[in-house]
Amino acid sequence: MGSDMAIGVINRDCFNNADLDALVTHIVLFGGPEDEASGPSAVLHWRMLLRLEGGGSVTLNMIPQGRPSLDGVLFVRSNKSTIPPDSIDACVYETARPITVDAILAFIQRNKLHRYRYDACGSGCRWWCYCVLDDMASTGIVPKGSGHKYWAHIGILADLDPMRYPDWRRGEFM
Repeated sequence: MGSDMAIGVINRDCFNNADLDALVTHIVLFGGPEDEASGPSAVLHWRMLLRLEGGGSVTLNMIPQGRPSLDGVLFVRSNKSTIPPDSIDACVYETARPITVDAILAFIQRNKLHRYRYDACGSGCRWWCYCVLDDMASTGIVPKGSGHKYWAHIGILADLDPMRYPDWRRGEFM
């Protein structure tokens, strides 16, 4: 099987299609431990959460498929909570205009933001979140400058805790 056969996979096994028409009120980028055994200075895994009007949320979790492939798989999951339970750090951005979950998923696919390959170390989730947020800002989904605010937030935390917030690892969009 060629390595690029998995590029662009979107897993919706835990997604409730009733959420497609839900209005998104906030975009939340959040970092949490990769697993329960992670220590207090473990590097965080970053995801995007779409907070829904009326409660609930949808998590967009880009993760590497697994060795030997570094191709990302986008897991789309419906949640009852509006706050990620394992979140250690979060940045919240109000949507700049009414937009549905379906429109955001279409935006991601149209702009090929689901076609992502992690770096050689299997890192790059924070970079994926930043790029998606920055593209959302450039098209008016979230306020202009949202990507810059996220970048600055991470920079401040990296100065305080470089183990938990290492230098940006960048995957690539295919």
